[in-house]
Amino acid sequence: MPCIEPSQQVPTSLLACTPAGWLALINHLTLKGVEKTLAMHCSVGRVEHNALFLTLDESYNMLLNTTNQKRIEVAVSDYFDSIIKVSIESGAIHHETAMMQIERLKQEQHSAAKEILAQDINVQAMMSILGAKFDEKSIIYGSVSQDASP
Repeated sequence: MPCIEPSQQVPTSLLACTPAGWLALINHLTLKGVEKTLAMHCSVGRVEHNALFLTLDESYNMLLNTTNQKRIEVAVSDYFDSIIKVSIESGAIHHETAMMQIERLKQEQHSAAKEILAQDINVQAMMSILGAKFDEKSIIYGSVSQDASP
């Protein structure tokens, strides 16, 4: 199961595709390699009846070409079982890209793990007994990726 936020469901129609649901949708598309990487660095700009307008983070312009854009278009069309026009333009990002969402989720998981460990009475007791200090950098937590489970 792909890692998505608990409140985020996979869009059931193109018009239901929101910027927040983009990661959930990408994880259900048949994209691989460069095309998936390209999609991960895009955010949803606008959605119309049969068109999806994506904005590519400008620092990933090298991924954008007509072949990769067409493969994303085919994958979105296949998923919704309808002909969907996908337009990708490089520009300023106004909504979170899928990669930005993954990074935010990683940070949230790290913060939650840090909080849990800092408040754990067993950890506190061990620190007291050993005279240890809490090293936040040593917290290793499960990875959040486009294909990881929550």
